[in-house]
Amino acid sequence: MISKKNIILLLGFAFLSFSIFIKFAHIDKIYTEIDDIGVISLHKHYPSDKSINIFGKDITIEKEKIQNLENSILFSSYITFNWTYSPIQYLSYKIVDYENIDNKSKIIFSKLISLTISIFCAIYFFIFLFITMKKKLYLSIFIVFILFNSFNFSIYSLHMSPYMSYLLSTIIGLYFIENSKKKLNLLPTLNIIFISLYLGYMNFIFILILIFTSIRDKKFFYNLNILFNKKKKYLIFYFLLLAPLFLLFIIKSRTSFLRGKNIDGISNIEEFFYYIYHQSQQVFDFLFLGFFPDLQKLNFLYFIFFLFLFVFYILRNKKNYIFSICLYYLLIWICLHFLNLLPFDQTRHSLIFYPIILIILSEIIPINSYSKYTIIFMIVLLYPLSIFNLNKVLHSKKDNFDLNILKNEKTKNLIIYSGTTHTKLFFNKNDFNIIDFNIGLDSYSKKFPEEAILTSQDMNYIEYSKLNKDFENFLKLYHIKKKLEKNSMIYMPYNNYNVNSNQNGQFVYELKLRSN
Repeated sequence: MISKKNIILLLGFAFLSFSIFIKFAHIDKIYTEIDDIGVISLHKHYPSDKSINIFGKDITIEKEKIQNLENSILFSSYITFNWTYSPIQYLSYKIVDYENIDNKSKIIFSKLISLTISIFCAIYFFIFLFITMKKKLYLSIFIVFILFNSFNFSIYSLHMSPYMSYLLSTIIGLYFIENSKKKLNLLPTLNIIFISLYLGYMNFIFILILIFTSIRDKKFFYNLNILFNKKKKYLIFYFLLLAPLFLLFIIKSRTSFLRGKNIDGISNIEEFFYYIYHQSQQVFDFLFLGFFPDLQKLNFLYFIFFLFLFVFYILRNKKNYIFSICLYYLLIWICLHFLNLLPFDQTRHSLIFYPIILIILSEIIPINSYSKYTIIFMIVLLYPLSIFNLNKVLHSKKDNFDLNILKNEKTKNLIIYSGTTHTKLFFNKNDFNIIDFNIGLDSYSKKFPEEAILTSQDMNYIEYSKLNKDFENFLKLYHIKKKLEKNSMIYMPYNNYNVNSNQNGQFVYELKLRSN
C-alpha cells in the first residue's frame, strides 16, 4: 500500500518532469538577445585589439590572444571581466568541443546548462525546505511549484547567461547560513563561500551576514584569533582561490555602469520610504506577475496582502533565525542599492530574490488542517492551467529573426547594429564581411563597400540614428533600396521590460553607396 506521503512525492515529481519537458521543447525556439548570446560570441570576430583599463592603466590585449582564450580555462574569467558574470558556469563549456560544433548546437547546449541548473535549483530548494527547514511536504512542493513554473524563472532558465547559477548560489548560501547556527566549521565554511561566490559573486552578501551574526558572539574575536593561528595555510589557500574573482569584480566595477540609486536624489524621509515601497512592488511584480495572466490585475492586492502578513509575522516571531537571515539579505541588498552598486527593480537580477521571498512566504502561510487540503487542491487544480499559460508565454518568445533572409542576399557585406550579435555567431568570414556597429568603426577602413545589408533584431535604423551620431553620419553615405521591418515590441522578460534587453524582431535594409 502506497502511503499518502509517497503519493504526494510522486505527484510532485510528475509535475516537475512535465514542466521540464515543456521547457525543453522550447529550448531551440526562444530568441536570443545580447546578454544571452553574447556570452558565447564575445570572443568571436573581434575586429581589432581590445584595450582594458586596470586601476587607471590601459592594457592592450591582442585580437589573436582574445580569440585563443576560447580554448583556455581562462576564458571563463574573461567573460567575468567583460560581462560581470561569475565564471563557474562557463567552465562547463569545456565539456564539448565548442570550436567544432555548429552554432545552433552551441546555443542549445548553452541553454541546456541553464535549464539543468534550474532543475537543481528546484530539487535543492525542496530539500532545503522539507529537510533543513522541516516544512510540511505539501507546503514544500507548493513553494517549489511556484518557483519552477513562474514565467520569468522559466524564461531565464532557457537563457545562456548564468542567472540560474546565481539563484542556485543563493539557495546554497541560505542552506549554509541556516546550518551554521549549530556549529561553524572552517573547511565547510570556506568551501561554501568559494562555491557560492564562483556561482554568483553577489552572494558575498552571505559573508556579510555570517560576519554580522557571528560578531554578536562574545567569543567571536577570541575564536577568530585562534582560527588565524591554527589554520593559516587553509586561509591563505582559499584567499588565493578567491582573489582572482574579487580582483576581476573590482576592476570591472571601476568601468561598468552604476546599477543602483544615488540617495542624494531623495530629498526627505517620505520619498525614501515611498521609493523602497515602489521598488519592492516592482520586484514582487517581476517575480509573480504572469503566473496566472488572467489574474495579473490583482497582483497589487497580492503584494499588499503579502506586506500585511509580512509585518504581522515580524511582530509575532522576532527570533526566527532563517527569517532574520532573509531580512538581513534584503536590507544589505537595499543598502548596496543606495550605494549605486546593485539594481533593485524589475530586472533579471531580481530573480536572485526568489528563494528569499518564497522562504518568507513559507513562514507566513498559516498551517492547519484546512490549509493542507487547500494547498493540495491548488496544486492539482492550478497546475494544468499554469502549464498551459507557461507553454503560451514561451511560444510568444519564439525567435522572429530569419537568418535565411540574409543568406539569400547577393551582397556579402553585412552591417549589424543595436546589440545584434547572433549573426556573428552564425556567419563566418566566408559567408559575410561583417561590420559591427555595436563596437564602433574605428578599426575599419574609411572605404565603405558599394553595397551592403544593414540589419538589427532590436530597432529600426531611424531610432538607432537618434542614439548614435556616428551611425547617423554613416547612413548619410548610403541610399536605402529595400527594407524589411518586423517590429514585435516583445522583449525577453515576461513583462516585456526593455531595459538591457533586445526586441524580438528583425530589421533588414539593402544599402547602396550614394554617388558623390
